[in-house]
Amino acid sequence: MRALPGILALLMVADAGAQDRFFAGGAAGVATISADARFEVPERAAASGYKPQNGPAFCPFFGLHVNDYLSFQTSYIWNSNDVRYHALRGEAFYDQAAETTHQLGVVDAMLYFRRRESWVRPYLTLGTGVAHLSSDAEPATGALGSPPGSFSVYSPVVNFSVGMDLEIRDGWKFRYMFAETIQLNTLSKRLTPPGERNLAGFRNFFGFVKYF
Repeated sequence: MRALPGILALLMVADAGAQDRFFAGGAAGVATISADARFEVPERAAASGYKPQNGPAFCPFFGLHVNDYLSFQTSYIWNSNDVRYHALRGEAFYDQAAETTHQLGVVDAMLYFRRRESWVRPYLTLGTGVAHLSSDAEPATGALGSPPGSFSVYSPVVNFSVGMDLEIRDGWKFRYMFAETIQLNTLSKRLTPPGERNLAGFRNFFGFVKYF
């Protein structure tokens, strides 16, 4: 406990004389969103769910180094995933294909574990922001009413990530990042019967960052 004030001071006091105070870059990769399903037995058994596919993702970002260990980053995240909705109640069912698109604006606090001049800099981030989720659905098949259809909605999001910056040359770094987001599941809420899990997004990014 006696060491805590010193640790906090190290993290929060900026090094006014340091160079490379800012950084910017971009990354691309693969995105996965979590699936959901529900089964219930009222008068007749009913089940519903959706199955997502992997899709492309990209992320431009800009940030500020407060000191060697604490940074802040703002980023825009985009990804697209094909989804198939399905539901069954008695002998009635529906089946519907859709393309979902995620757009997120996120602000993260970044904790680095090595100094800026190090050739490898692993980090953790925690942040929050706003997510826009849209679903462009095809016509449904089956006689069960109320398939999810097309919709667009905004919701708050929490973002976690781990990654590392690897030195290339002249302030250029290679960045790997694994990010997870959690938000309200508007896909599940439109199922018949509705699902109950939050929506999680998982993204593997590879890209480049410039310190300046």
